[in-house]
Amino acid sequence: MSMKTIFNNFRSSDLSSAEPLQEVETREGFRNYKITMFLKMDKSSNIDINQIFGKIRAIPGVITLRQEEAVVDRATYWLAEVTVKYNTRGNPSRNYIYNILVKQINSEKELEGIPGCKVYGINWQTLQEI
Repeated sequence: MSMKTIFNNFRSSDLSSAEPLQEVETREGFRNYKITMFLKMDKSSNIDINQIFGKIRAIPGVITLRQEEAVVDRATYWLAEVTVKYNTRGNPSRNYIYNILVKQINSEKELEGIPGCKVYGINWQTLQEI
């Protein structure tokens, strides 16, 4: 079909009888939250702390990641306190934390998870909707 035919068909169509499009936006179930987590990162995994934080930011639903306290250097691992802002993507908040965040961080599979990183603890008192 040539462009001339397309233009002629467009000109001959009656656009005045067409109803305007109605846009509907619902944000039900898609809420943003933040929570503080404690991460334990093994030094033997040969992965940098910034790479670990980058992989956490790549988890579906994670909006931002902010380091709250300085990284504590232990003999064989690092400890970090981070605040994670995330979108629940329609899931209840606790389900998202356990089934997506913690599961992906604790996974030892290199393609899915973060090697050498574990969720050491979750501060549930800091969970709040933003």
